[in-house]
Amino acid sequence: MSRKPKKKKERKKNQIFTRWALVISIWTFFTAIGISMISQLLLRESSLLLALITLLSIVVIGTVSDIIAVAITAADISPFNAMASRKIYGARKGIQMIQNAEKYANFFADVVGDVLGYIAGFAGATLVLQIVRLTDQLTVYESVVSIIVAGLSSSAIVGSKAIGKNIAIHNSTKIVLGFGKILTFLSELKPSYSRVRK
Repeated sequence: MSRKPKKKKERKKNQIFTRWALVISIWTFFTAIGISMISQLLLRESSLLLALITLLSIVVIGTVSDIIAVAITAADISPFNAMASRKIYGARKGIQMIQNAEKYANFFADVVGDVLGYIAGFAGATLVLQIVRLTDQLTVYESVVSIIVAGLSSSAIVGSKAIGKNIAIHNSTKIVLGFGKILTFLSELKPSYSRVRK
């Protein structure tokens, strides 16, 4: 008798997982297209400074999203249950995130990470072109610069994420609660916005 409920639960979990995988794939597709179009418009005729700022911004955003993903995965739900009982702002959202940790981790670590990785490559290539324009040498110099920029951008992304993961693991409760407060605040803006429209 106990096997049938387990099978039903497994089927429901598989259905939810399949549905989530489909939704996140479609979301990633349109997100990648939208961000790619914006990045191409910004970087196509950009200056060296703008390309550098864009690349640094990508590193920062990628690190923050990775910190959120790791913190949600590493966080323990028991402190949030205690905080929710004391009605601490953002605790309920923290519980929701931890209960759906695989979805949040998939979005922030995979979707955001992959899209930003694509833009980082495009921004790096634009940065190389801008540097090459400053000189008349277009052969050996271009190759050396492209290799150095690729190495620096990759090491910056990987190094910052490594530091971010260490921070996320040791401060998971604070990070999840902080992010929960932000999401709670944003969710509370929706009713007021709809009233203004009416």
